[in-house]
Amino acid sequence: MGGVPASAQGNAARAKSGAGANAAVQSSSLSYKGTIQPFIEQHCVDCHGADTHKAGLRLDTLAPDFRDEKTGATWTHVFDKIISGEMPPKKRERPPQRDIYAVAQFLYTQLQAISLEQQQKKGRVTVRRLNGTEYENTLRDLLGTNVALKEMLPEDSTTAGFDNVSTGLDLSATHLLPDKNLRKDQETESCQCQRDDPAQERRSQDRYRHFGSFRPANN
Repeated sequence: MGGVPASAQGNAARAKSGAGANAAVQSSSLSYKGTIQPFIEQHCVDCHGADTHKAGLRLDTLAPDFRDEKTGATWTHVFDKIISGEMPPKKRERPPQRDIYAVAQFLYTQLQAISLEQQQKKGRVTVRRLNGTEYENTLRDLLGTNVALKEMLPEDSTTAGFDNVSTGLDLSATHLLPDKNLRKDQETESCQCQRDDPAQERRSQDRYRHFGSFRPANN
């Protein structure tokens, strides 16, 4: 029996996800007035309003235009600060947990929809690893090592004569071996530091005490 071609299935899936992204963005203005705007007016304008712009941030006039690159970056910054418990600041009265979660969920949905929309239009950026020379120089700068690490790694392939093109830089288990050993050393050092300074662990745990790990609701 003839099935639906894979290309047609892929197009349908992309169309469906794109429609979902557009729907989320189109409803943002209504949800913004009911969710974000009251939260900002009650908890944020004293520090980020018409009279005071702490950290150069003003929220009372920040448009819910998540497609705009600069505005979207600002909302991403706000989202990060809210889920980390840094906004509102600790010296202020904490909003109800349900209100914080509602704001975080709204921002997450909008930012995720825009990210998906951009991926569909522009495609994903290929992640590029460091080539052997860059890797060796980076560890030398960070750790002060003089080990010829490049000689321990497989030779980098070239594209159009260059060895730093993302599509030409493959990755194998041999590349990961030095990283694995390095991570073990870092973990050992980190554990030792925590034993020497118990307050460091308490500070790390306290950072997310007000909100905890944000887990977006399934849409």
